[in-house]
Amino acid sequence: MVFYIPVYEETLNAELFVYNSRLYQRICDELEMRCFTAEDSLQKVTNPADLYIPLDGHFSKRGASLAANQIYTILTTEDVKSRKAEWGAMESGP
Repeated sequence: MVFYIPVYEETLNAELFVYNSRLYQRICDELEMRCFTAEDSLQKVTNPADLYIPLDGHFSKRGASLAANQIYTILTTEDVKSRKAEWGAMESGP
């Protein structure tokens, strides 16, 4: 699983975020990888830039919490659970 977190500058330019997210998803599709974006987290706030530490670019406590909750939700869905079981079977061998 891969989770795409946009850089701070992308939150200031929705068009750039959409372009990069679509490019990311195309690459994931080509590689047949399960990929997700932080879009759900970003939509929960009026100003997505507030999820970042000013002049730093890293998530603030609130940004990290929203992203962590979204990742947790993804990891606890049945679809991903079944994939984890498949991965575990592949790792343990025949």
